[in-house]
Amino acid sequence: MLKTKLIMKKTKSPVKVAVTDDLKGYSLDDILTESFGPKNSQKRKSAEKKIELISSNLIVNNTLKEIREELKKTQAQIASLMDVDHSVVSKLEKNFEKAQMDTILRYAKALKATNVNISFVFEKEETYVLNFKP
Repeated sequence: MLKTKLIMKKTKSPVKVAVTDDLKGYSLDDILTESFGPKNSQKRKSAEKKIELISSNLIVNNTLKEIREELKKTQAQIASLMDVDHSVVSKLEKNFEKAQMDTILRYAKALKATNVNISFVFEKEETYVLNFKP
């Protein structure tokens, strides 16, 4: 059984957070099996669908901001390089799905990206990738 720390948030809702050392030697498959049962169980399939939905939304909503923060850049710095108001950068990071390709490429160029890959993943597990050079 995994050891966990119990953290109480202000919402009074307990959240279990695994200590990194406790996860050494565990694969995602091991954790899912332990928590939700074997691969073919309905409980496991349901959990995997929820995880997939959550992770896809997190990736879309956080990627630009996380990249910018990893590069230790502020929204104002990126906005200056793009020659736009910082609110444009904020909107882009929050609503990537509504952004124009031109704005995305200007953002990537401000981050000094050499390639921009945008993936389209379809229900039939087909993936197509567009590759741009800003």
